[in-house]
Amino acid sequence: MHPNAQIVSDAYAAFARGDLDAIRNTYFDSSITFHLPGDTPMSGDFAGIDAVFGLFGRLFQESGGSFHLEIHDVLGDDDHVVGLTTSLGERNGKPFSYRNVHVAHLKDGKIAEWWEAPDYPAFIAAWS
Repeated sequence: MHPNAQIVSDAYAAFARGDLDAIRNTYFDSSITFHLPGDTPMSGDFAGIDAVFGLFGRLFQESGGSFHLEIHDVLGDDDHVVGLTTSLGERNGKPFSYRNVHVAHLKDGKIAEWWEAPDYPAFIAAWS
């Protein structure tokens, strides 16, 4: 596995076990930006680690703590990593599941930018 793909794989593992300190201090650049498409409470550009952690808090709050990722594959090179995932959880008493492609740009061994390309109709249904 490419070293950058390993970084993202390790970040996914830290997210899965709820190790937010590792994500903040080891895997994410402090100026990280997340990009989520659409017009939902989870959509938008989230600039800086505090804004991204605010997004994480909303994901868990809106899903009653049930939000999690199933990782299918992680592929990477010197500049980018692609994660193929399924996002799962429950919101307002209804289960949700949508496939997602994550694209991470790494800088100096940390994730500096993150784009999400979800199965859009299912993403909208989950978060609208």
